[in-house]
Amino acid sequence: MSVPAGTILFLLRNLYYLRNFEAPIRLLAQRGHRLVILSDPAKQLPQEIRRQADALKADHPDTIIFAEAHGRKDFRRRLADEIHTGRDILRYYTPQFRPAAKLRRRAATKATPLARIAYDRNAYWNSERNLRADRRLERWDAALPADRSIVARIGEIAPDLLVVTPLVDLRTDQIDWVRAARALQIPTVLAVASWDNLTSKSRIQAPIDCVLVWNEIQRKEAIDLHGIAAETILVTGAQLYDEWFERSPTQDRRAFCEVHRFDPDRRIILYVGSSASITKDEPHFIRRWLTAIRASADPELAAANVLIRPHPMNFVRYDALDLADLGPVAVAPLHGGLPVTEEARATYFDTLFHCDLVVGLNTSALVEASILGKSCFTIGDPDHQGGQQETLHYHYLTAACVLHETPDLDLHTADLAATLRGGVRGNDAAADFVNEFIRPHGPKVAATPIFVDAIEASIGRQVAAPKPEVAPLSRFMLDAAALASLALFGGWHAFRRIGRAKKREMGADLEPR
Repeated sequence: MSVPAGTILFLLRNLYYLRNFEAPIRLLAQRGHRLVILSDPAKQLPQEIRRQADALKADHPDTIIFAEAHGRKDFRRRLADEIHTGRDILRYYTPQFRPAAKLRRRAATKATPLARIAYDRNAYWNSERNLRADRRLERWDAALPADRSIVARIGEIAPDLLVVTPLVDLRTDQIDWVRAARALQIPTVLAVASWDNLTSKSRIQAPIDCVLVWNEIQRKEAIDLHGIAAETILVTGAQLYDEWFERSPTQDRRAFCEVHRFDPDRRIILYVGSSASITKDEPHFIRRWLTAIRASADPELAAANVLIRPHPMNFVRYDALDLADLGPVAVAPLHGGLPVTEEARATYFDTLFHCDLVVGLNTSALVEASILGKSCFTIGDPDHQGGQQETLHYHYLTAACVLHETPDLDLHTADLAATLRGGVRGNDAAADFVNEFIRPHGPKVAATPIFVDAIEASIGRQVAAPKPEVAPLSRFMLDAAALASLALFGGWHAFRRIGRAKKREMGADLEPR
C-alpha cells in the first residue's frame, strides 16, 4: 500500500550519523518524502562528511534539506541539564551497571557540578532512595514546558514526523526537541544508530512513540534498561550494514599486498582500532601487541603481514608510532578513513576481505568482520577492562563466539598461531551471529526497506497532547529553581574566569624578564 508523501524532520546529533542512515534517507527521498535534516552546528566535521552531505543534496535537490539545530534557549536550560545529568548518574548505580566503573565515571564527568554533588556522591546500589530520586527527577523534567524557540522552529518546518538519533548521548539537546514535538502533537521515532547505543550511553529521557531497533537483543535492552513499552518497539535489522552483503572486492590479493608492500605469500593479520571511549592510548598497546607477535615461536605468525587500521574517530597520533623494527607492518589509512565515500568504503571492504585474521579490543569493525565470516581475536587486557569487560555490548561478541578472548598476550599469540596452522577457515559462529544481530528477518532480507516502511507507518500517527503532571505552585517552584541554578551557574563560571585570569597574571609575574 502506497503512503502519501510527507515531511520528515530527521534530527541527527551531528552529520557523522549520515553514514548510519544514508540508505534509508535515500530510499525515503526516492519515495517522494521531503526530509529536513537538522544537526548540531558546533561539531567540526572532516571533509569527507561534508562531501557525503553534498552528494545527498545533489542527488535529491528537491527533497533533502540540510539545516542546523539549536538547543534550549530559555532560562530553564540549566535546570534541564541538572535533571538530565542527575538521571544519567543514577542510571549507572543500578544493578545492571554495577561492573561499569568507567561508564559511571564518564556519566559523572559529563554531569553538572551540582548533579555530581547531589547524586554521584550520595547514590546507593539498588536502593529505594535512588529509585525515588530518579522518579522525582523524571516528574520535574516532564513538568518543564517545551522550549518556545524549538517549538517555533518545528512549527516553521511543519513536519509530519520527527525521527531522532541517537537521543542517548549524555547531556543532549535532542530531549528538548522530542518534548517540543510532543507539545505540537507530532509523532516521534527513535532510530537506534549503533550496536552499543542502548547500553553504553544515557537513558532514553523523552517520550517516544516508536523505537526502531536492530534485533531482539536491543529490544530487550530498550525494555529492561530504558523502560520502553514493548508494543512501541519494532525490530528492523541493521540498515547500516546492508551494503556489506552486496559488495565485492575491487582488487585481488596481490594488488592489495602491493599497495601495502606486503609479501602476498604471507598471511595478513588486521588490527582494527577502537574509539577514544574504549582506549586512550592504543598506539602504545599496539606496539606491545606487535612485539609479542614478532616474538612468537611460530614462524608463520612471527613473519605475518600486519595491517593496522586506526579507528576514524580516535584522533591519536599514529604517525608518531615507530614500527620499523617490527617486520612487515603498515598503518592505513593514517588519518580519517571514515567509510562514507565510495572510495573509502571500497578500501575498507577490501581490507576486511583480504585479511586472514582480525584483532581488536572492542569496536564495531569486529561486527563488520563477522559479516564477512572472519575469525576475530582479542586480549582481555587489564588496562582496557573499562572498555571491554565493563561494557555490556562487548559480551555480545564473546558470548556468540564471534570474538575469541584470551586473558594475556602469550595465550593470544598461541591462539593466533594455532588458527594459522590449522588453515584459516570461515568463522562458523559468525553466520549465526549475523542472522541474530544484523539480519533477524533472514540472511537475505535487507533491513533498509523494513526501516523505511516503519518510518512511513508512523507518519500521521495520532499523538495525544501532553498533560501537565505538577500543580501550578510546583511549576512556579521549578521556575524559581531554574532561575537560581542559572544564577549559580553564571556565578560559578565568573569565579572560574577570575581564577584563571589571576593564574595567568601570577605566571606572567614569575616569568624571567
